[in-house]
Amino acid sequence: MQKSDQKSPTSATEGLQESALKELTTGLREMDEIFFRMGTTPRKWRDWHCLPIRSRRAKFQHILNLVIRSARQDKKRVRCWTLIKLAKHLKLLKGEPLETQELYLRFLDIHLHYPEKNYFAKVISNPVANDRLLGQIGMHNFLLKDKFKQAGLSWERWHRKRSRAFSVNIPNHPSQWERLKSELDRLSGMLNQEHPLRASLQKDCMALKQKKKEIMESRIELPGTTSGFFPKFSQGSLHLMAKRPKEYASLLTDEQLGKKMEEVVSLTRELNEPRQRNFKVRLWNRGLWGNVVAGNCVGNCLSIGDKNVFPATLLNAPGKKRPAGILDYLVDMGVQVAEIVEKKDKNEYVAVQTYFFVFLDHGQPVLMVDSIEVHPLYGIDRRKSLNLKLRNKLFDFLKRYARSVGITRVVLGKNGPVLKSGPDKGERHQIQNDIDVGGLPVVKIDKIEKLGGYWNHQPYFLESLGGTEAYVIV
Repeated sequence: MQKSDQKSPTSATEGLQESALKELTTGLREMDEIFFRMGTTPRKWRDWHCLPIRSRRAKFQHILNLVIRSARQDKKRVRCWTLIKLAKHLKLLKGEPLETQELYLRFLDIHLHYPEKNYFAKVISNPVANDRLLGQIGMHNFLLKDKFKQAGLSWERWHRKRSRAFSVNIPNHPSQWERLKSELDRLSGMLNQEHPLRASLQKDCMALKQKKKEIMESRIELPGTTSGFFPKFSQGSLHLMAKRPKEYASLLTDEQLGKKMEEVVSLTRELNEPRQRNFKVRLWNRGLWGNVVAGNCVGNCLSIGDKNVFPATLLNAPGKKRPAGILDYLVDMGVQVAEIVEKKDKNEYVAVQTYFFVFLDHGQPVLMVDSIEVHPLYGIDRRKSLNLKLRNKLFDFLKRYARSVGITRVVLGKNGPVLKSGPDKGERHQIQNDIDVGGLPVVKIDKIEKLGGYWNHQPYFLESLGGTEAYVIV
């Protein structure tokens, strides 16, 4: 006798009741999140009904130590460096509020246990997540989408991946000419006072020095042979060898002299060669776990695992010294990050990083570039010309991006909130951008506040929040 596959009426009823209860619970949670978004009071850690932090922190510390050991054995230097920063930051957060610690633990949990490329982005955009903290973040981003729509902006284009590759011709640094000049001076003095070709060699060296501008700007066609660089010396050598070969043979085959000539030729060719460096400007990929060390890549206040960073809580961000910082940027889809990377040796090196959001000025949306951070190797004090070219490429990218979203104005932060503590207490925070802002006009603004608010009703570490002045990009 065959068994029936049909469920009993009792089990079917129980299934319907369970489904209805689940829908009701989800609906109540959604309503609770909507009411929370309408308020202004932040939630506390206990409101999220989380498991105890101490044991979970120890668990992740152990996991990170194991993964670091594995990365070292596999000689994965970048991965190992990132993991070490994550582990150090886990220890540094012990004295911070439980809410900040919880957000960091959730980030680690998602990326260590669910490494799929787009999983993180899905989690933070799910308003019905079966988790109080993640559901709160998801509802914030869900309602943020409506805020963009009400402002006439395209939410899809705000998140659309985009990048533009470009190349920059780099003039040589003055220090490189000084090195060549120094080698020419050494070469000029290698022949003694009695040597018949000393004057000829000195004249050749002086002729090269006099061509500094043409060489540095790659505007001269260099000889194809070493002898062509030293024509007077070469002609004199041939004359002497033909006239008195035995007497001067040893003087004309000096090994050290030949090596120094080759070195001068090599340096001259290097200086005269146009130097092209390849870059790419792009929006970050929010789903990549490596974004948590974005601040470390340029060495700014968003760096994690560094106990000496600027105490960002001076800017009214919650916490004792280390606020959520980059984590708030990651979970709030209303904050975007653009970066310029240099492509070199099959690797990418972050040169410029900027963070931006939207605010309303008299009802009109404005793209607020919070600040522009530049890696010291590309800094204005070291490579002024390159820094300016990168700045202009970034500005062009931001203008195009803003237009595609539906924004016509783009500004760069000049000042921020009134400081409530520290040596400059009572004064407005002045933003230190790592680019030349001298030629940019300044505009007055009533008050800069991020469109859509903050996921837990607490301001993020954005320097321009509460500011009243900005530089006009467009």
